[in-house]
Amino acid sequence: GLGILMGVFSAIAMAAMALMSHKTLQTEPIVMVLLVQSIVGCVITALIIGIRGGTSGFRTRRPGVHLVRDAMGLVGFLLLMYALSGLGAAETLLLTNMCPFWILIFGTVFLGRRSHWGVWVSAVAAFTGLAIVLIHGRQDMIINPHMAAAVGNGVALAIISMLLHKMG
Repeated sequence: GLGILMGVFSAIAMAAMALMSHKTLQTEPIVMVLLVQSIVGCVITALIIGIRGGTSGFRTRRPGVHLVRDAMGLVGFLLLMYALSGLGAAETLLLTNMCPFWILIFGTVFLGRRSHWGVWVSAVAAFTGLAIVLIHGRQDMIINPHMAAAVGNGVALAIISMLLHKMG
């Protein structure tokens, strides 16, 4: 119920942020966009702290894992903004949303997880579909730094997801 609703809201908010950032990055430097987004994030966090009556909800027994997670989030966000500055929002989000594919790969390689063959077939089909969409109509087959940044953001999100799963 509520989890699904929050997931849908999060996806819509991410798409809206990507579209607005892409448009803004056409005329403004990346640093200004990051500054404004950071200020908005701080205001929202302050409101949440105020509504909940303090920072007691932020206490943790695993500060190191949270620090790594936050660092990966920052790196991923910087990569996302760089990708949006040189690619369209749709292309950027397609590459960024490869996150489940990277979770499957990293989970198998680093965590020793075994997945059903159907999951692998689905992953290959999704990856193939993504490649077809991205390649369609392209003259050059060169992967530029903006595309690499979008993929890097997806990798950072995969690492964050695996850390959150590990934290339980």
